[in-house]
Formats: sequence, C-alpha cells, structure tokens
Amino acid sequence: MQDVGPGVTGFAPGLRVGIPWVHWTCGVCPDCTRGRENLCPNALFTGYDVDGGYAEYALADARFCFRVPESYSSREAAPLLCAGLIGYRSYRMAGPVERLGIYGFGAAAHLLAQVAKSDGVEVFAFTRSGDREAQDFARSVGVAWAGDSELPPPTLLDAAILFAPVGSLVPQALRAVRPGGTVVCGGIHMSDIPSFPYALLWRERVLRSVANLTNSSPSDDRAVSARRSECSVDPLAHRCAQGSGGAPPTPLSRHPAYVAAACRPGPEKPGSSCDTQSASTSFGIAPLRRPTGRPPLKTMKVGIPWMP
Repeated sequence: MQDVGPGVTGFAPGLRVGIPWVHWTCGVCPDCTRGRENLCPNALFTGYDVDGGYAEYALADARFCFRVPESYSSREAAPLLCAGLIGYRSYRMAGPVERLGIYGFGAAAHLLAQVAKSDGVEVFAFTRSGDREAQDFARSVGVAWAGDSELPPPTLLDAAILFAPVGSLVPQALRAVRPGGTVVCGGIHMSDIPSFPYALLWRERVLRSVANLTNSSPSDDRAVSARRSECSVDPLAHRCAQGSGGAPPTPLSRHPAYVAAACRPGPEKPGSSCDTQSASTSFGIAPLRRPTGRPPLKTMKVGIPWMP
C-alpha cells in the first residue's frame, strides 16, 4: 500500500493488501443498511465497472480490502481472494454437512475440497462426462469419490455446490441430495435451468444462489483467509511457471483449475516463460463510473508487487 485517503482507518502505507471482486457499494440502499451489501443494486466491481487487473497502481475502497498476513506469499494469497472467498461462502451457505458434492472441479472447487476435507467432510467431485484427468486431479487433493456429473453419487449427499455454470446440473444435484439437503449455485452466470418435477424439491430440499461477499461479517466471509494451511496452491502455480508461453501444461491446461495460480505473462526471466503475479493487488487506476450523489470512496493507493 502506497497511501491512504481521508477517513481510512486500520490501514497504513507499507501494508500488503488484497482487493476482491466487490469494489464499492453505496451504503444507503435497503440491502446495504441491512448488512447485505453483497446485494447492493448500485455496486461496482473490480475489472468490470472499474479498470483493474494489470496496472502498477490502483485506487481501492478500504471497506473491501484485506490485509495479507506475512505468513502468506502473494502467490498463495491471490487465489483465496476470488476462488477461495466464493468457494467458502458457498460452503457456509450449504450448512453443516457430512457429505458434500461439488459439481465442476476448478479453481474454487480444488481449494474448497481441501478445506472441507480438513473439517472431516466427505467430498464427492463431479466432472464433465469422461474427464478422467479432472477426476484424477480431484482425487489428488483428497476427495472421497470422483465421477461423471451425469451419474448418481454412491450415497445421498447432505448438500451440493455447483461451480459449473450448467443449468442442467441443478436437477441432477437435487436428485443427489437427501431430503432437507441444500443445493448451492456458486457462479455469477449459468445456462438456463430445465424444468423438473416438484418431487425433486419437495421434502424441504433447498435451492439457492450465492452472490459476492459482505464486509459486515468478517468472521464468516473472510474466515477462508485463516485456512491457508489446508489449501495448497503451490503445485498449480509451479506447473504454470513451467509451462510454455504463459500457459500451464496438460492436464491442467484443459481445466479451469489452473487459474487459481494467478499466473500471467510478465518480463522474461531465465528458465521461466511465465512470471506469477499477485492478482490480489493488480488493479488499475481510472475515473470511477459511480452514480452521482453517492457517498465518496475512502480510498487507498495500492501498488503491485512482482514476485520471484
């Protein structure tokens, strides 16, 4: 962090911080005033409404910034700010479980599977039909079972989380959970959900979505930041660094899991064609397209570190 603006507390120049997807919320709408700012209709998002991703400096709203503990490398922290946060929030929405299904085994799933396993939860991974490499990858991080998404699990699940944006998986997941179980849709986008018989939802099964994160309940939404010891992103980052032209080698190049390495092309270094940068702090400065008449930002100027 290079500098802080008027009214910012709890941060000081020199601290290392991360910036997540939520850039700003209005603070005055019914959702914001009820502690549900993740649903703010006036919200702005990093890299979508404001420039972000590849600049040397950024302006960030202090309300949505995370301190990065010294025990973390930037490479380890970056995946937790997106995939880790939405994965953990989805996990919390699923409620207490003993058996958890995950549909789509990519960036969020491979982190969440390790956290759930450390909680003593049996994890069942569902991938696209015939994708044996993804299933082997899921087994390598400790899932109890991995198979095609069209197949039923070997036992009924307490909950299922969908990271794959495929609407046809919703009825499949409802069939896979026990009565009283929960199906959580963890993505921003999903293809149309086909019609299905009410019997799949009956007996108090719950179907819900997850959106963004809040800043009013740090003990819940940011708890994932305390779970690094159970989430190993180093193998993915290592494979990315050894790839060609900034792309990870197979089998990960065929699967979205490799994006958790937060890797992008950078200045060439001996023996490496890909410099791993911290996605947690690389957001660009630009005039904010913020609705007029809204509360001003309490901003901080954040620099981007290069990592060896």
